[in-house]
Amino acid sequence: MRKILGAIAMAGCMMTGANATIVYQFQVTSMECSGSHCEDWSSELNSLTISMSAPIGELNVRTVDWGTPIESTQYYNSNIVAVDFAALDIFVNMQEGRCESPVLCEMVATLQANDGYLQGIIRTLSTMYADTFMSTNGSDLWSGYLNSDRGPTTPDNRPIYSGVWYAVPEPGALALLGVGLVGMVGVRQRRRTAAVAAST
Repeated sequence: MRKILGAIAMAGCMMTGANATIVYQFQVTSMECSGSHCEDWSSELNSLTISMSAPIGELNVRTVDWGTPIESTQYYNSNIVAVDFAALDIFVNMQEGRCESPVLCEMVATLQANDGYLQGIIRTLSTMYADTFMSTNGSDLWSGYLNSDRGPTTPDNRPIYSGVWYAVPEPGALALLGVGLVGMVGVRQRRRTAAVAAST
């Protein structure tokens, strides 16, 4: 599975070019939880995407709004074009430089692209789903945890997961990859046929 994702990611990177926006999507590879109230968050985590305009990106946004005229917002962004963390109740408005989730919303990300994959650290905090954390440690494999207000958040009810952030190719990249694979199959078949003919 990882080799397939890698091939697709590399095809996408070749097609998009150095200065193009690249979309990365999270893919859960494992999830563990030993508590009696554990939930499988694979579908929510697999829906997360980050779009970057350069190989290195950083985002730091925190908005607090308790329903009064007083609102606090901090915002810093470098090369992050868009994030889709709606499944974790994180809604970042890049144009206005604020987080639009109710009451409390925070997202901190430091990212670096490497051969079609992302490395780095991501932390989110929201009123509805408490907090999530994921990071890498010298490889493309991310590991992290998720505290959910949907159930008890004791340590044995906190999902622990791992996965990868891979580059999502444009449709043209997929077509190019398909043509390449068909060509490879054709070359291998011709070699096999030639070898059989030579041995008879």
